[in-house]
Amino acid sequence: MFTTAYDNHAIAAFDAGAVDYLLKPIAAERLAQTVARLRERLQAATAAPALDGLVERLAALLQQRHAAGDARAPLRWVSASVGDTIKMFGIDEIVFFQSDEKYTRVVTAHDEAHVRKPLKEIADGLDPDVFWQVHRGVIVRAAAISRAQRDELGRITLHLRNHAEKLAVSHAYSWRFKPM
Repeated sequence: MFTTAYDNHAIAAFDAGAVDYLLKPIAAERLAQTVARLRERLQAATAAPALDGLVERLAALLQQRHAAGDARAPLRWVSASVGDTIKMFGIDEIVFFQSDEKYTRVVTAHDEAHVRKPLKEIADGLDPDVFWQVHRGVIVRAAAISRAQRDELGRITLHLRNHAEKLAVSHAYSWRFKPM
C-alpha cells in the first residue's frame, strides 16, 4: 500500500506490487476499503512452499535433463543433399568432417558432400575415442591417420590412410600428437 499526496506516482506503485494507492488527505471510508482489500488478500494467500522443497525439486529436474542429454543416441548415419540426390554415409565410412562456412564437409575415402549442420552439433554425436578434434574446424577419424608430420616451425600436418588430403592440426590440439 502506498500513501502520498501526489497521484503521479500511482503507476510506479502498482508496478512495484502495491495493493492500493491512497492520496492524502485520506478519507476514512477509503482507508476502510484498503483494509478490506488487504484482509481479502491475506485470507486468499496460501503459505509459500518451503525453500528446501523447491531446491530439491529443481535439482531433480536438472538431473533428469542432464541424464536425458547423456542418453542421446550416437550418430550412426549422415545424410547429405547433392542436387536431387540424398547421399547416405555410414559413420564407419567417414574419414573426417571439416567446417566450410555455413556447412560441414563430410569426407569418406571415395566421396564427399556438404551438410547443413554445424560441426559442433555433429561433434556432440561422435565418440571422442574414435573421432578426434584436431582443429577448431576439423574432426578426423583417429584410425584414418597414417602419420603426423611436424615442420620446421613446429606445425603439425596429418597424412591420412585412404585420402590424399592433408589436414592441419592447430596448436590447441597438438597435445594429441606428442611422442610417447
